[in-house]
Amino acid sequence: MPLERKGFAELLREIAMVVLGLILAVVPLALWLAWSETAFYSVLAVGAVAMGLILALISFGPDDDRPTRTTMVSAPELIAEIQQLAPITDHHRRLGDPRLAKMLAVIRAMMRRPDA
Repeated sequence: MPLERKGFAELLREIAMVVLGLILAVVPLALWLAWSETAFYSVLAVGAVAMGLILALISFGPDDDRPTRTTMVSAPELIAEIQQLAPITDHHRRLGDPRLAKMLAVIRAMMRRPDA
């Protein structure tokens, strides 16, 4: 929802997740550079706390951004329908081939529709 106006709490949550993600990205380098056993365990503790906070922010965040099973096309049915189309690619086929474009349009339509 990048175009919608977000609340202040949601903005703070996203900023916190970015900062905690950056901390987790730096943890392996900091572990490699740890000069003492105390520094090593301190870095491990910071990484564990950052991971715990990210998991908490994810689990207590809004659920409206997550895709639900009812809005997604089931994978086995989609694969079965795609296999029924025909060979989609051919090493001799030109890029602008209308038959290939038609098949890809059918696949896009299958992926967009709600329950299959």
